[in-house]
Amino acid sequence: MRMQKFFPEEYKFFPQTWLLPAEYGDFRTQFTRAVGGKTKKWRSRKTFISKPEAAAQGRGIFLSRNLEDFNPDSPSVV
Repeated sequence: MRMQKFFPEEYKFFPQTWLLPAEYGDFRTQFTRAVGGKTKKWRSRKTFISKPEAAAQGRGIFLSRNLEDFNPDSPSVV
């Protein structure tokens, strides 16, 4: 992410990334609030990939469009 700051043209391919829990507020803004019935859900049209900070060999990686699937207290990269 530092390289992208210094060389934005060369690092256009790099996806936007958030480190949770520190950047959870910024990550949360990527979602829109959709109200349906009695339950309120946070959904996005984008699909996000989450990888636990300390996981290895693909364990704990998941895809989601629902904010409720992401634990704001769990160290991860989204």
